[in-house]
Amino acid sequence: MVDNGSYVGLKYAQETAIKTDDKNKIRSVFSNLFTIRGVDSTFQNNNKNLKTSVNVFRVSFSYLSENKKYLTHLQDDGSYIIIYRGAPRGLYQYIDDSGKKVFERKE
Repeated sequence: MVDNGSYVGLKYAQETAIKTDDKNKIRSVFSNLFTIRGVDSTFQNNNKNLKTSVNVFRVSFSYLSENKKYLTHLQDDGSYIIIYRGAPRGLYQYIDDSGKKVFERKE
């Protein structure tokens, strides 16, 4: 599993700290690659709402242990990054919990 993005379309990693409206670059930075082989349909049915890698371990451990306690404190699926150029310096959310592109400063 890799969760640090592919950075396709960027010339260097620090370019992520420059504000962009290019949705392809944003998706590239926050994309993730992983595969889980579920041996039966129960695994697939229990994970229909798994949208990003943020909660993948909690969801997987819950399924494997047959214990729902791991699902009680799931994190939001939003994507955040620190911006240094192109906007006031700070922490910004680029993708919200529903997968929509946003640009909101967080305190």
